[in-house]
Amino acid sequence: MPRNTSPIEVDERGNERHPAFGRIRANRVSNMPGSVLFDSDIRHQHSIIIEVSTASRKRDLSRDWIHDEKQVLAIELSEAQWGAFVSSIGSSGVPCTINAREGTLIDSLPYQPRMAASMAEVSEAADEVFGKIQAALTAYEEHKTAANLRNLRAAVRSAEPNLTYVAKSLAEHTEGVVQRAKADIEAMVVNKAQQIGAPDDVLVKELLQISS
Repeated sequence: MPRNTSPIEVDERGNERHPAFGRIRANRVSNMPGSVLFDSDIRHQHSIIIEVSTASRKRDLSRDWIHDEKQVLAIELSEAQWGAFVSSIGSSGVPCTINAREGTLIDSLPYQPRMAASMAEVSEAADEVFGKIQAALTAYEEHKTAANLRNLRAAVRSAEPNLTYVAKSLAEHTEGVVQRAKADIEAMVVNKAQQIGAPDDVLVKELLQISS
């Protein structure tokens, strides 16, 4: 569907404005004790803030001067999320944390690592599996019938795939946490190496080996 076109408005001071005028910036920031970010299990002492604002333009001294006006959106990304974002064109998107919208601050997230939920699910699955085995064993010991024996064997057989699934989910979540943390550390080390004027990639590689 084509968009409507509207004229650029100019005020008495020569400032040009249009609803489509905007400015975006990204800054690397440090936080203590660390930011709590959406879809991340760790606190982040270093993160990326992206801000989008409306803008105005003024012609002066033979050039255009662009100024920020009202904030539209401020979001925060971990180093790993930032790396994924800039290389994710055409993907389904990258999780981000909304800090402010139209100048209004958004409440911060509580620190509730999803790892705890994964571990609780493993514990609950284990309790359920072994509960079924215990119930089937008790029924067989009380009445040693062929039907109760089949139920006991079925409970034992189903234990492995059920526990394997939740254990695999926990392992994948743990691996994701580790990889994202590693990406954050690597990005921080590379940035610091650039700040101190690392002469070549060799120093960066050495620093990354130290960080790992």
